[in-house]
Amino acid sequence: MKKLISIILCLCSVFGMFVLPGYAEDAPFYSLTFNADGGEFDNGEETKVFYLHEGDAVSDILPPERTAYEFKGWNKALPEKMPANNLTFSAVWEAIPGADPEDGKIPIEKVELNIYINRVYADVSVNECGIEQTSKDINSNKIYSFNKNLEKYLNGKWIENFTNNSNEKIGAGKYRWKLEYYVEYDFSDEYKLVPELTHVFIDGIDNGTLDYNYSVFTKPFVITDKDKRPANEIIKEIKIDNFREPKVGEPLALNEEDFLFTVDNRCFVGVLDLVETASDGNINIILHPEKEIAKSGSLYTYTFLCFTNSPYYSFSKSAKLFINGKKYNLTIVDDFMGFSAAKTDVSFLTTHSTGVLGFFETIILYIKTFFNSFLSLFSIISKQ
Repeated sequence: MKKLISIILCLCSVFGMFVLPGYAEDAPFYSLTFNADGGEFDNGEETKVFYLHEGDAVSDILPPERTAYEFKGWNKALPEKMPANNLTFSAVWEAIPGADPEDGKIPIEKVELNIYINRVYADVSVNECGIEQTSKDINSNKIYSFNKNLEKYLNGKWIENFTNNSNEKIGAGKYRWKLEYYVEYDFSDEYKLVPELTHVFIDGIDNGTLDYNYSVFTKPFVITDKDKRPANEIIKEIKIDNFREPKVGEPLALNEEDFLFTVDNRCFVGVLDLVETASDGNINIILHPEKEIAKSGSLYTYTFLCFTNSPYYSFSKSAKLFINGKKYNLTIVDDFMGFSAAKTDVSFLTTHSTGVLGFFETIILYIKTFFNSFLSLFSIISKQ
């Protein structure tokens, strides 16, 4: 009996070793210290200290913050397991150029804005009056936007809503534009302040400094009964000579810098979307083209949208788009924010080769793509 009890106690002891692991009561702790080095953590302290046993997992913590500085990481790499000694890590900072050490803000920029206004005629409706275009400074990532209202001088007062409806003719009279401007950044940056508009040039004329609400009035102008709108200019063709198709291995981009073309002072051309035809003939919409890479043997299709920037221009029903000298027929878009617009699809295959070899490779790939598309369609029909 004593031998049986001894065996049971022995087994319990061994079983307990595996089920209830632990540290010896006198196992030492080692300190893991994070030093904000001029910044502070979420609890307002400059240091955070943790105590771990040897072999414990080491995890990173929420980074500290420091006014006018950007956190760049720790001064050395964190180990995966706690060693048998104390560790100290210090924050690495990089000063934000131009930021105020007191509040971290970057001083307000002084900027000027140039805009152009469509000529206003006596026989146009209010909804046909508008701004022809605004300036956008891509290099500094600023975007300018505004609200606009046409005011008429009636009975000694400037009246903003002087018509009963937007389709009513403006008629003869004295007018001025009321424009409210805003400047925003294209990106989110907690340190940058909204630039301050100092001067607005309307049709090349300096309209002075804006008031607190960023609003400005253009100089009054007079419309007579004889100021009749001329016939709309019909746009019959558009030419783009700087469009470059992506090559194999290049990213497929749809950013404004690459795919928004200012053709002339009448219209713009942009790309709405980019789709890929898979080898089985199915259409795959590329949702994140900046992450996609052009592959050899893939058929890509860009949808080009051509739109006017003035209500006094419109596209001919037989308008053509010439891209690098190649002609494409345009389809009229019924409504595009009140302006005339047209669109077309431009397809191309990506190949490894160029010249004559690339030409034959393209033919083979087209045949292969459409053959696979036919097989896919046949398979669907046969299943039904």
